[in-house]
Amino acid sequence: MVGALAQTIINVTDTAFLGRVGQVELGASALAGIFYLGLTMIGNGLALGAQIIIARRVGEDQPRKVGHIFDQELYLAGLFSLVLFLVLFFSATPMSWIIRSEPVWEASMEYLDIRAYGIFFSFYNFSLWGFYTGIARTKIIMGSTFTMAVVNIVLDYLLIFGHAGFPEMGIAGAAVASLTAEIIACIVLTLFLFRQKYVGTYQMFRFHPPEAAALKKIMNLSLPLILQFILSFSGWFIFFVVVEHLGEAQLAISNILRSIYAVYMIPTWGLSAATNTLVSNIIGQGKTPEVLRLIGKIARLSLLITLLLDSTLFLFTEQIISWYTNDPELIKNAVAPAYLVGLGLIAFSVGVIAHSGLTGTGATRKALVIEAWNIGIYIAFSFFIVYVVQGTLTQAWLVEPLYWSFMGIFSYLALKRGKWKNIKV
Repeated sequence: MVGALAQTIINVTDTAFLGRVGQVELGASALAGIFYLGLTMIGNGLALGAQIIIARRVGEDQPRKVGHIFDQELYLAGLFSLVLFLVLFFSATPMSWIIRSEPVWEASMEYLDIRAYGIFFSFYNFSLWGFYTGIARTKIIMGSTFTMAVVNIVLDYLLIFGHAGFPEMGIAGAAVASLTAEIIACIVLTLFLFRQKYVGTYQMFRFHPPEAAALKKIMNLSLPLILQFILSFSGWFIFFVVVEHLGEAQLAISNILRSIYAVYMIPTWGLSAATNTLVSNIIGQGKTPEVLRLIGKIARLSLLITLLLDSTLFLFTEQIISWYTNDPELIKNAVAPAYLVGLGLIAFSVGVIAHSGLTGTGATRKALVIEAWNIGIYIAFSFFIVYVVQGTLTQAWLVEPLYWSFMGIFSYLALKRGKWKNIKV
């Protein structure tokens, strides 16, 4: 959770600083940021597939096989990051077809032209996070992510506004700050490996030639997760493209709401990562009958924490929104959709735990099917509200509680059927 908090601080500070630069920059950072994050989630999918295998080997008390899986996953991460760097580098023309506002498009490309170089560091960081989570040593992630957050905040302040003799770079400054923060995180995470002697314990960085069997095993688990993340962030991206057609102000408001959403999601995302590891670990210990009870306990804890946090969002809505912008019109128009963010968080707190539990069993293909159906509903609803009934921004945000409610229901039914018990990892 603390690791996710530091990551979210980066998003919050970028949004808050750019909210004082202008609506165009605020909206562009949403579109460009989601596009970039959507591509980096491919790295997260690779790392999560390896994480499930690593956690299973730890549960089986086979530490020497952990490093081999990690090294093989790095081969995949390097290949994918190179391809996606080229996608980002040549994204200007496709983005011009999607974004209607030329100022928003120009600002988005100014951001992505710099941010593209971070894809290599992002993939490596995800690989290390997957390793640390798989061996249940997540405290180590805290140091790197807090360092990353501090670097990003300081550089945002210096580069976006041009303080202390630094150039005033606007949205480009936010991109430079985030890129530098990712590089620093790489260094810290790697130093921890050697300090804790994990390199020797788990036989890491041996870099034996790529092994078809190991790569296939990782890809069998990761590919559905990669497609799932692509679908998920594609849904987010399409939603913001649809909202951009409502106007630059509506896009700016949605970016503020996305940032608030990300902050309040932190506890559940932390519990979600734990669910993946714990479910895979106890299956490796031969305790399959305990899986559903474990997921139920985590879901109840997640719901309780979310309800407590949600109360602050409902009680202090305008004050929270004002952290991101000093524009009174934006604050006023963001209040109603913010309430729907609160409802979405309640559904999310249970739905994502059920879905992560299903993924932790190794049933990543079933998890992908559920994600695909939900994204289809998500996109169809967004288009219906904006283009068919020409609804408001508030009505468009109804899609969030709908999406996560279906996610929880479908994942629970899949867990109850129990077909995942026959999957070998």
